[in-house]
Amino acid sequence: MEAMAYPLAVVMVWLTAAISPIIYYFVGQLVASGPVVGGDYFTFAVIGMVGQMAMSGALQSFGSRVDGYVQTGTFETLLVEPVSWRLLPFGIVGWPIVQSFMNVSVAAVVAVALGINVDVSGLPAAIFILIMGIAASHAIGVLAASVRVLSKRSDPILGLYLIAGTVLSGVLFPISVLPEPVRVLSYFFPLTYVLAATRKVLMPGGDLVTGPSALEAVILLLVFLVVVYPIALWLFGRALDYGRKLGVLGGY
Repeated sequence: MEAMAYPLAVVMVWLTAAISPIIYYFVGQLVASGPVVGGDYFTFAVIGMVGQMAMSGALQSFGSRVDGYVQTGTFETLLVEPVSWRLLPFGIVGWPIVQSFMNVSVAAVVAVALGINVDVSGLPAAIFILIMGIAASHAIGVLAASVRVLSKRSDPILGLYLIAGTVLSGVLFPISVLPEPVRVLSYFFPLTYVLAATRKVLMPGGDLVTGPSALEAVILLLVFLVVVYPIALWLFGRALDYGRKLGVLGGY
């Protein structure tokens, strides 16, 4: 309903998503392609941009929703509904994640029109890996939102995480060009596994891209979800319980 009430805002977001592949198309004319980028820098960069766009949406959506409820004074009203507090992180982000997929789809259509070189047979595997990456980002977002419930501020945490992920996860350049000590840090970000795996299954020369294979990425992302999701949901529930006792859940 909110998106339908402000259609121009939705269109502007789609235009932003459509412009990004165009920028990388022209950058790709200047940057030398080669084995480290799977043979085609334009395709390499677009996959990085699409993966980051999808995962950033899942990372920020829950915290943004919670912040909106708190600022408008409707958070306590939401909590009296007959729904377990620990299920709220899933229900609240349903539509924002759908919107994120729509934005990614717009960017992908423009990239195809510009001649992106992908192996269509690897698309199902890439979508599955991307969904796992979105779930991993959502789990991190729930952890950050647990801080926001009490402190009313978590953007610096997510902002730093997004900046570090953009630099270290190989969004626009392969992690193989990073110094060895810095490259080790890249493996602490789920985005690194998602981008490496999707490039390997989608790009004809993807096997040459540095990073874990699709199978390795799926296993490691699964382990991440099994460990982090329960912690994030437990911490969010504890934050709500503590905030209710302090009477700060409805604070502006």
